[in-house]
Amino acid sequence: MTPGPTPGYTTLMTRLLAIPVLLLAATPAAARPLPAPLTYAKPTAAGVLVQLGDPAEEAKITDPAIVAAFRTVRDKYAKSGLYRQSGELVWELNAPYAPIDNVFPAADGVHLARLEGDWWIERDYPSDTNRLPAEEETRQLAAPAVGFYANGRLVRTHPVRELLTNTPRGSSCGRPGPS
Repeated sequence: MTPGPTPGYTTLMTRLLAIPVLLLAATPAAARPLPAPLTYAKPTAAGVLVQLGDPAEEAKITDPAIVAAFRTVRDKYAKSGLYRQSGELVWELNAPYAPIDNVFPAADGVHLARLEGDWWIERDYPSDTNRLPAEEETRQLAAPAVGFYANGRLVRTHPVRELLTNTPRGSSCGRPGPS
């Protein structure tokens, strides 16, 4: 038997889900390029959330201050995850890299919400109808949109399709579904 969510989990996760959606809606599309996977340490109410980036991408950075900042984080923290202010690892984050603006740690030091996948990245697709090609639309709707974590482990993920409220059942963003 799988244990159910902790008390208040549904309310917490519902509130956390609203944060990335609201923040993303307020960000202009042109300001959301594909980010390089760079190391960061994000202060939280429970400590410091660390995401170690791709060393090959970081090696391309030439600004000495930024290089020093990466080195400082990597020297203090060996893994991605949540650390106490003392530097002690609370839990390791078992997930692929996510940009700092796509990660939303809860104040309880246990839960975390992340924008998953790449659906939020602006792209250009050739089209006469201002719509994505049907295959791309289907792929993006099935892709993960948001993931919820507890102690660094994925608890639940929701695909983009589950977060849409105006898509008719059996269709793909307004395209007629099978008859």
